[in-house]
Amino acid sequence: MKRGLYIAGILVVVLLLGFTSAGLLDSIRDALTGKATSQPTNVSVTIAGASQINVTVDNSTLTGGVVLTESSTTSSTIYLTICDPDGVGDLNDSSAQASFQKLGETTRTDSSCSLVGDLDTYCANYSCSVDNWYWDGAGEWIINASATDLGNLTRIYNDTFVFSIQELKALVISPDQLTWTGISPGATDEGADNDPTVVNNTGNYEGVINVTGLDLYGATTTTERFAVGNFSADESDGACGAGTFLVNSTTTAITGTDSSPGNLSAGAGKEDIYYCIDVVPLLSSQEYTTDISGSWTVSF
Repeated sequence: MKRGLYIAGILVVVLLLGFTSAGLLDSIRDALTGKATSQPTNVSVTIAGASQINVTVDNSTLTGGVVLTESSTTSSTIYLTICDPDGVGDLNDSSAQASFQKLGETTRTDSSCSLVGDLDTYCANYSCSVDNWYWDGAGEWIINASATDLGNLTRIYNDTFVFSIQELKALVISPDQLTWTGISPGATDEGADNDPTVVNNTGNYEGVINVTGLDLYGATTTTERFAVGNFSADESDGACGAGTFLVNSTTTAITGTDSSPGNLSAGAGKEDIYYCIDVVPLLSSQEYTTDISGSWTVSF
């Protein structure tokens, strides 16, 4: 009986030793075989773009407004100061851009402003060149500037800066002469042989078109006068009475006309003017011209 209890006690002790030393035995085995079953891993996280960047605009180069170039583009340069509390190394240089905006007008943009250089540890300076076309509307425009950090999480727009584009009155007409041939005294509603006069707006003026007419004088009998009051001008080809009658040596606004600024290459920016003699006066047969009085003038 005692012997049986003794043997049972030994078995219990052996089993307990087996459980408690399992980890020790595994470690000894791993050390001997090189086959680890677990390994520690170090972890780190870097957050980019957590701090808000700031964009300011130097538009001092636009003081006095932009003067457009007839039939062409005008380039304006402004400068951006972009600051990032995370340092200039966190700025995305290729994201800096600036645009000129006006309600009803095409937005003009430089989408790739150039880095001029770092101002300090946190701020950098950028140069932006924006082109305006000759038909861009006169008045106040807004400068909108933006940039991102390298995390592309923070884009700041600054639209508190404004400048003006000046009005540009400029035009080219074709043809630059008017002719009536073979008309008889007393005839009515005589249109010109070679109208309309096409007025091409090469600036940004928006408004009516004017004609300054002068009396015509005989080429042979220079004392005879063909009064300009017999002529009317209109934006459509119709009866003379529907147009605006001209007044000698007076700039007259032609009712219904519009300078219609726009891209001439795209078919915009053009207006037609038709001329008509209401009643041909009773004058002698000869040519009547502007050689003595001077040419008529089409103007804005």
